[in-house]
Amino acid sequence: NIFLFLSYPLLRNVCVCPALHRDGNLLASGSVDGTVKIWDIHSGKCLFTFDAHSGWVFSVAFHPCQDILASGSVDGTVRLWDIHTGACIQVLKGHAGWVFSVAFSSDGQLLASGSSDAQIKIWDTTTWQCLQVLKGHAGWVFSVAFSADTCTLVSGSFDHTVKLWDIATGVCIRSLEGHTKPVSDAIYIHEGKQIASCSQDNTIKLWDLQTGDCLNTLEGHTDWIWQIALHPDGYTLISGSQDETVKLWNLERGECIATWRAPRPYEGMNIDRVTGLTDAQKATLKMLGATEG
Repeated sequence: NIFLFLSYPLLRNVCVCPALHRDGNLLASGSVDGTVKIWDIHSGKCLFTFDAHSGWVFSVAFHPCQDILASGSVDGTVRLWDIHTGACIQVLKGHAGWVFSVAFSSDGQLLASGSSDAQIKIWDTTTWQCLQVLKGHAGWVFSVAFSADTCTLVSGSFDHTVKLWDIATGVCIRSLEGHTKPVSDAIYIHEGKQIASCSQDNTIKLWDLQTGDCLNTLEGHTDWIWQIALHPDGYTLISGSQDETVKLWNLERGECIATWRAPRPYEGMNIDRVTGLTDAQKATLKMLGATEG
């Protein structure tokens, strides 16, 4: 999903929240202008634009069984969309802050939402009623993800922790501490036996689900890591960072095996002898790929 997000030039102004449809042909994205767009993967064309929210859309997620899309926004709501008609099916209210993350369970029966109110809400996708409120984080909840069996949920927060929750009881089973800055994403790996998390501290940590021990710390990014995803092979982790790179990691060896970076407009241009540029202009050009010296 991260690779697809970075590959689309028309997505330069959207937030980092891509979602891939189960058939692999559609990509959804949320934008700072409050809209949600549906893209054709093969042609790169925008098929639909939903005037979704009154503020930045932080997260989108496709239903695993139905053609429904969920979106979460700074307006504090979670909205459900028919991806064929663009009709808003339901508006879920209850969070007292921005909604940073939304995720469906694998069977599609539950929807989770994480918010700046430090709470996670579990919603019934048949009645759209809130079934459970998970409380325990001391900061914004940036990410939520269900286990494959829908028994537990993992969350990452601004409070630097990763928490594991029992869905049935709403109890926090484990709190994983080790990151030194906000945790932006956390997912299940190794058939649900481990958790991977990424952070503003530029690291990825691998955790043992049973003991809560940190098994490994993957280092290589030079800026905030916003998102991670597990490759279908189950042994490769993909990470997307604010350092403008996507890295592939071999989980068995704990090594970075590839680094991808989209070409920048002034890649490789030497501005050493260019005159008349202010320091600010030079800094901007360097951000866009230029070199000096």
